[in-house]
Amino acid sequence: DSTSLAGQPVSTIFEDHLGYLWFGTENGLSLFEPVTETFSSFKHEPDNTKSLSSSNITTLFEDKDRILWVGTFDKGLNRLDVESESFTHYLHDPEDQTSISNNSIMALYQDSDERLWIATAGGGLNRYDPQTDSFTHYNEKHGLPNNVVYGILEDSNGYLWLSTNFGLSQFDPQTETFRNYTASDGLQSNEFSRYAFAKTHTDTMYLGGVNGLTVFRPSNVS
Repeated sequence: DSTSLAGQPVSTIFEDHLGYLWFGTENGLSLFEPVTETFSSFKHEPDNTKSLSSSNITTLFEDKDRILWVGTFDKGLNRLDVESESFTHYLHDPEDQTSISNNSIMALYQDSDERLWIATAGGGLNRYDPQTDSFTHYNEKHGLPNNVVYGILEDSNGYLWLSTNFGLSQFDPQTETFRNYTASDGLQSNEFSRYAFAKTHTDTMYLGGVNGLTVFRPSNVS
């Protein structure tokens, strides 16, 4: 049935500015049509360079310019042109230091200054520059505690909080510096989990890991 969901399991769900729901699955991307209650889907097509780079979707995000970004588990980042229903691919190139640092995308986030951040599983944190269509990398060499970053949240002061495979990191985008926290500071453990991060309207952050849940308000962290 071509009007059914692209696949299962469902990894992520995103509501766009029109109120439409996008579903990322391990077998493609689906857009739910609320009037007909049917799906239109996008998948990787080996002979089509404008199709998804991979059908294994991990994360979805619509930026302030209403561009839909699609992260995949193994083939980098995609940008969807809704009008032409075509995708632009961003893949890691070892010979290009301005390419995305890793092809496994864990999370996408646009901060209050409209900078797009990409969390990867092995390449640390990336910042996308729309002017040059390139990426800046932040990894263990720059102070990140681990190059596997699962989640990105922003507090009221503009700091990014990054859940990783070795603790929690507070990143200052202005000074490009990190402050790191481990289980000895009260975290559930040093290892966090995929998809397990959220922030409430009161600036309370919830981060899930292998040993439970870490809950805190950044303003209370001395």
